[in-house]
Amino acid sequence: MSAKLGDTTSSSCTIPCFCTGVACISSGEVGVEQRFGEFQAVHEAGCQVYNCCTTSMTPVSLAMQQLMCRSDCKTKDNVTLTVKTAIQYKVEKQEVKVALFDVANPREQIQACVDDVLRSTLPTLDLDEAYSAKEVMVASILASVKASMQPFGFQISNVLVTDLQPEKSVLDAMNQINAQRRLREAAVERAEADKIVLIKKAEADAESKYLSGMGLARMRTAIADGCKDYIDAMSSEDTPAHDVVNMMLTTQYLDTLNGFADGRHKTVLIPQVSGPKDIESQIRDGIMVGNDLNTGSAQQMQMQR
Repeated sequence: MSAKLGDTTSSSCTIPCFCTGVACISSGEVGVEQRFGEFQAVHEAGCQVYNCCTTSMTPVSLAMQQLMCRSDCKTKDNVTLTVKTAIQYKVEKQEVKVALFDVANPREQIQACVDDVLRSTLPTLDLDEAYSAKEVMVASILASVKASMQPFGFQISNVLVTDLQPEKSVLDAMNQINAQRRLREAAVERAEADKIVLIKKAEADAESKYLSGMGLARMRTAIADGCKDYIDAMSSEDTPAHDVVNMMLTTQYLDTLNGFADGRHKTVLIPQVSGPKDIESQIRDGIMVGNDLNTGSAQQMQMQR
């Protein structure tokens, strides 16, 4: 019995055995059988035997795939921007026939949908707004691509905007702007720190002078109290208070000379004295001259008034 071309093979078929083909369909794929170009069936993963003279077996992946899209756009402030988008999609198992035969180039169709959304969205945004509107762009792209590709058996799982890249000159300008802003902020912070240091130094100096004045006042009060006690202790009927004061002044004069002698001064010029009386007269004359100067200054001030 002779078999016509196109008959299925069987044990009684006269078609030679070399016309029998075996297709191994991997996991995650299905095999689409076509006889003379006409769709016949979808086969699950495994080993499929078919007549390779009349039938073809095309494997179709059901795994998740990713398409990287690159779109050149222009923002509202006339900055050329390159947007890189990742579209994650897969073929629905129940719609393999539609996905394989009704769409000639699904990847180009997805790219066209992405370009359409981006080129209608970015011209309404400034460059800074484009960076902060990634979520809005993702939602718009996902809705548009899903509505366009779902009728053809493609399931769009996710959309990712992976990069927004302006021209190199614009990017360099943005970096310079950010660098200058950071330098300005650093200068302000450094000036504030210097201001705080100066304020703290002034406060410390004022506190130091206040405490020094307090100590000096206490020292002078203690000296005055000591002199008073000394005069009271040394005064008697035989030694009048005037002589005690002279003796105290002489003692202080000699202590001052001793301090000069112990200090770093190499040469000290002092008037020649012959005894305590001469020292007393010098001190008394100095006090009298000081009083006269103070009296003359007071009179001049009154006359000017």
